[in-house]
Amino acid sequence: IPVIPAEEMDRILSDLSASIEITADDESAMIALRGLTEDRAVLLGLLTEMLEEPSFDERAFALAQRQTEVSLQQSLEKPGDLADLYFPTQIYGATSPWALVPTFAGLGHLQVSQARDFYQRVYYPSRMFLAVAGDFDTKTLIAELKKTLGSWRREDAGAIHWPSIQAQAPTAKYYVMPSEQVAVRAGHLGTARDDPDKYALIVANFILGGSGAMTSRLGSQIRADEGQAYNVWSQYGFDRVPGIFTMVAETKASQMEDVVQSMRSILQKYREEGPTPQELADAKTAILRSLLFEYESRYAIVKDWARFAFWGYPEDYLKIFTRGIEHVDMEAVKRVFIRSNSPIWWLDLIGFGNRPLRTGRLWS
Repeated sequence: IPVIPAEEMDRILSDLSASIEITADDESAMIALRGLTEDRAVLLGLLTEMLEEPSFDERAFALAQRQTEVSLQQSLEKPGDLADLYFPTQIYGATSPWALVPTFAGLGHLQVSQARDFYQRVYYPSRMFLAVAGDFDTKTLIAELKKTLGSWRREDAGAIHWPSIQAQAPTAKYYVMPSEQVAVRAGHLGTARDDPDKYALIVANFILGGSGAMTSRLGSQIRADEGQAYNVWSQYGFDRVPGIFTMVAETKASQMEDVVQSMRSILQKYREEGPTPQELADAKTAILRSLLFEYESRYAIVKDWARFAFWGYPEDYLKIFTRGIEHVDMEAVKRVFIRSNSPIWWLDLIGFGNRPLRTGRLWS
């Protein structure tokens, strides 16, 4: 296949009002191609070339490298971004592949040959899933895909060996930086996405702060009633390895200690009493209604089908998810929020702002 220069590739996509976007995270990468049905043959040809004969243009690589350095510099100037970068190191350990923090030295030493070698070692069609949505005849499209992508290397890449995790002892750290805004992250090791208690944890976290709204426990007290934080919420990550439960707050330096203590008291009360029947009903309804908006487009549906297949979920996972949320009851929420992977529910704490903590270890 003749290699098309990067500039020519960009020009063709622009002329066709099409796009090819590539994203990646700790577990996977995704290529999203969007364009008109009438241009499908051309776009499939471009996609095939990108996958089979990626050029790894030196100038494009240097530009991406510089953009990443600028983004890192911007993150180092924001308390919230810094907290997000460093909090996983307290959960998994500073050397864990699941918590590595990018550095200027590391970015500066990257070579385009390393990116090329990584691609050849990791990207195989046997590890990929293809999702297509649009106006097409299925048999015709399959024939077109066999003609283009069908020639890509067919050897089996073998199983992926995912790195394990080593849970760290809970710690409280605070980093002083010249900022009037303070960012706090408090949490602990969570659970993997195949945990049968996942649905109860989703509902429980939604009530605590997962909705991101001022009707949640954290939002209603800390933000609405007390006016102590710009942002406050919680999230429960479900990854291939156990994810991270995190409570998030961003506030003024003068209010930081009060916010941290409020987060602790809200969590403690929630664990002792559980949710109210109304909170439980409202959370379940909101979660299920959000699916209607999330899957409005056909592309969103097939994209997640591919993602679920990559994770090893059954084809009817959306139905399983819906039933799982519907069946969550009061006792399930109470049980999962008392359960913990840390002794007596210790929480890690990390903060970035312009003054240190006065009270030291807050979460034992």
